[in-house]
Amino acid sequence: MDKNDVNFEEEALNERGKGKKGHDFAGGLILEPKRGLYDKYVLLLDFNRLYPSIIQEYNICFTTVERFPDGLVPRLLSSKTAGVLPELLKNLVQRGRTVKSWMKNASGINVLQLDIQQQALKLTSNSMYECLGFSNSRFYAKPLAELITQQGREILQSTVDLVQNNLNLEVIYGDTDSIMVYSGLDGVAKAKAIAEKSRPGGEREI
Repeated sequence: MDKNDVNFEEEALNERGKGKKGHDFAGGLILEPKRGLYDKYVLLLDFNRLYPSIIQEYNICFTTVERFPDGLVPRLLSSKTAGVLPELLKNLVQRGRTVKSWMKNASGINVLQLDIQQQALKLTSNSMYECLGFSNSRFYAKPLAELITQQGREILQSTVDLVQNNLNLEVIYGDTDSIMVYSGLDGVAKAKAIAEKSRPGGEREI
């Protein structure tokens, strides 16, 4: 066990059992909804598995992120060695996709069983961030959770800036991993084309 592991474990022991409800650090970016009547197509741009994707993309792990004793949010490191958490999430996501591919050729009760399996894998991967941010979790690591939400806010804000500054469209709402964009268009094909231009990178759904 290295010094980073010890630091994270000590913080978990100090915070655990305090009976706190919710997180005591900044969460996802939430934009105030803009009131109005929107009679044209509204695009919903949703980041697919935002927090698990951030953990993998930025290699965020107990084994890769330096722990600062002053409580500041740690900085991202350019470690070439994949951490335990990113590798674990990668495995869960790949297994989920494999199970979903099996569903195409399944029938009857097998479809239901495979669907339950892929949903369980998806839930497990999506809940990893919550395990890091919940003080009563055995995997509690507030600095890692803060780092993940910080990256999430930056990614969502960069998408908002791209839509508003590059495409001159109005963002009417946003919450953690998605934004709603008023296209001002009647045709669904044109609206989808605009949505494709709103992808600055990463895995997103429309």
